[in-house]
Order: sequence, then structure tokens, then C-alpha cells
Amino acid sequence: MAMTGFSSIDRCAQRMYICLTLSLVLVVAAVGRGDECPTSCYCAEGKADTASCAGSAPEEAPPFSTLPTSILHLEVRSFYLPRLTREGFRGLGNLTELKIEHCGIQSVRDTTFDDLSRLVRLDLSHNNITDLPETIFSQLKSLRSIDLSFNNLTNIDLMFLGLKSLEQLNLKENQIGRLTQDSFHGLENLQYLNLDRNSISFMEASTFMELPSVAHLILSRNPLPGIKSLQQFGTKLQYVDLSDLGLMEVPENMAPSSLRDFRLSGNNLTKISKKDFKSYPALSLLVLDDNHIQSIEENAFAYLSSLTKFWLNGNQLRKIPVGLPVSLKVLYIEENWLQEIPANAFSGLSQLEQLFLQRNRIEDLRFCSFCDLWRLKNLDLQGNYIQFLTDGAFKNLSQLETLDMSQNPLKEIAEHTFLPLGNLKVIQLSGIGDDVYFTASVFHPLKSLEILELFNSPKLTADFLASTSALAELGKTVRELNIMHNELRDLRRDLSDFFVRLETFKIGGNPWDCQSVNMSRLLHWIKEREGIFYRTNSIRCASPTALAQKPLSSFQDGDLNELIRARSATEAATPSGTSETQSQPETESPRIPAEQQISCIIAILQEVARAYGCSIWYRVDT
Repeated sequence: MAMTGFSSIDRCAQRMYICLTLSLVLVVAAVGRGDECPTSCYCAEGKADTASCAGSAPEEAPPFSTLPTSILHLEVRSFYLPRLTREGFRGLGNLTELKIEHCGIQSVRDTTFDDLSRLVRLDLSHNNITDLPETIFSQLKSLRSIDLSFNNLTNIDLMFLGLKSLEQLNLKENQIGRLTQDSFHGLENLQYLNLDRNSISFMEASTFMELPSVAHLILSRNPLPGIKSLQQFGTKLQYVDLSDLGLMEVPENMAPSSLRDFRLSGNNLTKISKKDFKSYPALSLLVLDDNHIQSIEENAFAYLSSLTKFWLNGNQLRKIPVGLPVSLKVLYIEENWLQEIPANAFSGLSQLEQLFLQRNRIEDLRFCSFCDLWRLKNLDLQGNYIQFLTDGAFKNLSQLETLDMSQNPLKEIAEHTFLPLGNLKVIQLSGIGDDVYFTASVFHPLKSLEILELFNSPKLTADFLASTSALAELGKTVRELNIMHNELRDLRRDLSDFFVRLETFKIGGNPWDCQSVNMSRLLHWIKEREGIFYRTNSIRCASPTALAQKPLSSFQDGDLNELIRARSATEAATPSGTSETQSQPETESPRIPAEQQISCIIAILQEVARAYGCSIWYRVDT
């Protein structure tokens, strides 16, 4: 009996041991399944709901089933993952955001997302998907955003059935050729739709009847020249991009709309009339860039009382349109055919703050050209043909903060040109012609100037640096000075004394003469305040030839002094009015004392050796 009882107890203990062991294994497995992160993934510490997996094709993606079950956000990119299946997402039912891009996906099974019912955002962009099953998203009732951009989809009919919660749909850069009533069936809450750069050439009239809530519509870069009205796109539109469709005229709007942002760039519009924008009273931004607009009827935009930003770049306008909306704050008329800015050309635009007129053909600024723009802060006139800046050209621009006159063939800046610009903070005078004339006092009114750009303006820069009074005035306020690429060989020794507030000094790209007597002072300035010099490695010697391209900052304080003494010795030994290479027939050349010759040669050899990290040893025998 004793033995039997013992055996019963032993068997019972064994069973308990086995049960406990299995339980422990299950617990460990569960903990491991929930805590481990594959080696090619990153699971942020303290953020157990996010995993990011990045690879390098043709590396295969890790099995997603090994990811922690707590993951809510999963990002996968740059793996080789040609197909997606339901099994690949086992155990990830808590996902709310899934992003798989640049993985070469070609096919997706119709049941792939059936276990991801909590998914809110899905991004499969930048893959090779050509087709998706009609029922692919049928179980994703919570989905609010889908991104399928940069794929090869050709047909989307009935693909989004049942997605009543969907708000954003991005189909940019696919190969969709036609849209029908079934393309967006059931998307009653969709607000954002991007169809940019597809091949859409046909749309059924009822296509957008299924989208009563769309506010943001992008149809740009599709061959759709026949759009005549926006009425088919619904009444809640606030942003519409119809750029590069080949439109010959502005689409009508049958009833006044709430549209705020209208983009029509890259079409074939040639003229604008009063009726074109009559039914768009709420517009605040209008883009008409890169059309072929040659004429705009006077007061053509009179109905746009809320327009604040207007783009007219890249057209063929020869004059400033008359009757622009008085509400404008930003106006772009770049790269047109404007030849002059008459007096009061911007009449009524007292709210304008930014005006861009670069790369036109403007030759003349008249007295009071900008008189009505007394709130203007930014004026860009670069790349025109302006030769003369006369007194009164900038009259009333007391609030101007930035002026760009770069790349104009200026010949003269009148003495009082800048008189109204007491609040100017930035002036750009780069790429100015070689024969510009100005008096030193022309810069005196610029009491608030902080940035002065003189890049590649050799004559203007040389005259400015030679003017003690100009330096004395601007040096009080300028924080940034750019004199790069101006053929400068040295700088005046007292330049640092003027610019007491300088924080950035750009002087690279000049052929510095490292034997000039002024260069030791520049080197001292660089050593003393290296932080203000822009790219010190670009400040290099051009002469003497043996030191060409050596950075000035690599010299020690005494190095330049030796070079300067060597040059001085050579010049002292060279007769005035002659050069070292000139021969003097029939006249005996003055003999340079041997000591001076030796001293000069040794100084040059020492510097050359130092430049190449060498040392020389010499002995002078007498």
C-alpha cells in the first residue's frame, strides 16, 4: 500500500510538473512574441506601439508575425516584398497605421487586410502595383487615409466600396486612364483627392457626384483640355489644381463658390477677361503661371475682393495689369516681357507687401514707379536691364526691408536714390556691371542695413571698399557682408575697424596676393575672429605661384611677414621703371648685393617648404 500510495503521489507530481512547465513555456513564448523586435526593425524604447523596419533591396523583409502584438504603427521600406498576403500580418490586429513603401510590391491578395479592421491609415506608395482586387479594402471600415501614389494602377472602379470613413485618397503618379461613376462610389466623406500626373483623358459627367464632401481636388498634369465647368466637382471645393491640362479658357462656375485656392498654371490661356473669374469671389490665392497670357482686360479681377496672393510668372505680359485687387499682399510677375514700370503703375495696391519682378526686360524705373506701395517690404528686380537708378525711383517705400537689384547692367546710382529706404535691412547688388558710378554718400541713408550682397560686382565692390565714408556709415549696422568673386587681391588694413557688428564675412573666390603688405592684417583678423568668416578654406592664395591654392588660414602669423619682406627686398633691389625680366642693352644692370639675393631666395624657399610640409637645411659659405 505504501508503495502504491507513493506511486500515485509521484504520478500526480509529474503531471503537475508537466502542467507548470507547459504554462511557463506558453508564458515565455507570449512574452517573447510581445516584446521582441526583429534585427532589421527599430522599436523605440518607451514607445512600444511603433516599429520601423528599413532594408536594402534585394534583402527580404522580416516576418511581420515576429513583431510585438502591441504595435499600432508599422513602417516598412526598401525591402524586397513582391506580394502581400493575410498570413504576413498574423497577430497584428491592433495596427492603426501601416506604411510599406519602396518594396517592389506587385500583387496584393484580396484577403490581405481582413484581420486589420482597426487600420486608420494605409500607405502603399512607391511600389509596382498594377491592379488591386475590388474587395481589397472591404473590411477596413475605420480607414480614413489611403496613399497609393507612385504605382502603376490603371483602373480603380469599385475599389473603394464601403469606405464611408475615408477622408484622404492619394492616387498621384499612376496610369489611370479614365474615371467613371464607379471610380469613387460610396466615398461620401472624402475630402482630399489627388489624381496628379496620371493619364486621365476621359471623365463621366457623374464621376464626382459620388464625392459630395471633396474640398481639396488635384487633377493636374492629365490630358483633360475639355473641362468647361467646376460645377461637376461639387460645391464644397476650397482648393482646385487644374494645372497642365491643356485648357484654352478658364472653366466657368455656374454659381458663386467657396473656392479659396485656384491653380491653373501650365495651360494654354492667352487672355483674361472680366467674366473669367466673376463666379470666384472667395479666392484668396490664384496661380496663372506659365500660360501664354498676353493681355488682361482692365479690372478683370475686380470681383476678387479677397485675393491676397497672385502668381502671373512665365507669361507674355508687356505691362502691369490695370485694376488689380486692392486686397493683394503678394504679387509675382516674373519672367514676362515688361519693359518699364510707369509712374503709379500699382495704383491702389496699398496692402501689397511683396513684389517680384525678376527676369523681365525692364529698362526704366520712373519717378514714383512704386509710390502707392507704401507697405511694401520685399522688392525683387534682379535680372532685368536697368541701367540707371534715379532719385525718386523708390519714393514712398519707407517700409521696404529687402531690395534685390542683382544682375542688372547698372551704370549710375543717383545720390538720393536710397533716401526713402531708411528701414532697408537687406540689399543685393550682385552681378552688377563694371562701369557703375555712384557717390560715397549714396549709402548714407541706409541706417538699418544689416546684409550687403556684392557678389561678383568687381567695380562696385572696389569703389565701395575704397570709400572711407561709405564704410563708416554701413559699418555701424551691417552684420553680413558678401564680397566673394570680385577679383580682389588684398583688403585695406583698417577694414575690420569699420565693421564692428559683423557676424558673417564672405570673401572666398578672390585671387589673394599673399605677399601683399595688407594680407598680414587679414590673416590676423581670421585668426582672431575665425567664426565670422564664411568657409575659411575657400580663402586661398593666388600668388606667389609657389603658394597657389594654399588656404590663408593655414599660415602662421610670422609666415606672411617673411613673404612680404622677401618681396620688399626684391622690389628695393629692382630699379624703378623696370621689370625683373626686362633686358637693359648697352647698360650694365645694377648689381644686387649677394646678401640680399641670398636672403630673398632663402625666405621664398622656406615658405615653399612650409607649404608642402617639408623643412630645408642650408649653409652659406663666405
